[in-house]
Amino acid sequence: MKNKKVIYRCCIFLLLLCSSSLSAQLTATDTSERSVRKYQQVIRSNKQLVSLIEYTFAQRKVPKFMRNLAIIESGLDHQAVSSAGARGVWQFMTPHAQQYGLSEEDRSDMYKSTRTAVNSLINLYNKYGNWVTVVAAYNCGEGNIAKAMAAAGSKRYTDFAPFLPAETQMHVKKFL
Repeated sequence: MKNKKVIYRCCIFLLLLCSSSLSAQLTATDTSERSVRKYQQVIRSNKQLVSLIEYTFAQRKVPKFMRNLAIIESGLDHQAVSSAGARGVWQFMTPHAQQYGLSEEDRSDMYKSTRTAVNSLINLYNKYGNWVTVVAAYNCGEGNIAKAMAAAGSKRYTDFAPFLPAETQMHVKKFL
């Protein structure tokens, strides 16, 4: 088992060295055909990394399509840092990372951050029961989801979406 982890981490390291950093070219509001082609290019350029994410998700029964969240968040760039301070492929903010025991430096570690992302996504799914709301909550936080649901008087995404930050609405649109 220990040898598998070492091999797994070595593969991740090599994949990260080879990964493209198209994330700088992708914006949070771009849902054009051009953007779609860029996402497809990110997937093609990072097939092994995407496979690693999908394998990790499959072990915990997280749907394969949720891998797209990492593509939208960072373009699979493990060195990505947002203007708000989110870091890594999964764009963990410090408090969110700490909530799951992920250290500052491990936010950029593909293996550790992916395991943490899986735990976070499962917890959000257990709370909300649908993956669209999970994507929204991952982006803007559970507090903003609760406020939007209260304002809308509904737990249905299409009802409370107008009460979410515009960035989150676009993030979900891009995901879909």
